Amino acid sequence: SYRCSKCDKIWSDSGHFHRHVRNCEAGVKHKYGTGTFELRPTVFEALEEEGVFVPLELRPFPFMATYDIECMLKKEVDIHDTAKINYTSKHELASVSVCSNVPGFTSPKCFILPCEGGQKQLVKKFVDYLMKISETSSAILRERYSKYLDQISSERTLQRFEEHITQLPVLSFNGASYDLRILKEFIIPVIIDLDSLKFVIKKSTSYMAIPTATLR
Repeated sequence: SYRCSKCDKIWSDSGHFHRHVRNCEAGVKHKYGTGTFELRPTVFEALEEEGVFVPLELRPFPFMATYDIECMLKKEVDIHDTAKINYTSKHELASVSVCSNVPGFTSPKCFILPCEGGQKQLVKKFVDYLMKISETSSAILRERYSKYLDQISSERTLQRFEEHITQLPVLSFNGASYDLRILKEFIIPVIIDLDSLKFVIKKSTSYMAIPTATLR
């Protein structure tokens, strides 16, 4: 038997089926087990539903931090070559530079590898510094939104708003394809020790985001 993908009619004869398909004008049907996708209201839209209106000019997140890493090529002898690939060196973390637009942290800061094999120690200083920037950012925003925080009655909305002002955006150039792939061996254990890992977003072998309680 043959089934039309447009209207789901069943045909036993191939000729009749193909004739029908050429002329079928029924729309394509999509079935979603849990319903169609809907955008989640933003935190400010959720506040409006509770009668708390934050002026539009105060809604954009004003702060962010950015970082960049530098690597050194170390002769690699433990990776076996394949029929098509010959491994000669390995990229190893050598330094991390950080800067932000948060008051008190607007000058670039560079963390350099302290000793051979000290990558985890380097990453720990890097993450700890980002958390200090985030703490300052959060304190400024808490004061900025203080009168709105006092108006929120829903515990769930308050928790979401607190999370919004607590998480500092951290950006990098080409970070998903390179920086985070270099850092991943050390940064996940460091985050677990110093902060609270929320989740990890990956696309193939690239790390798109690693949100924590204080960073995103």
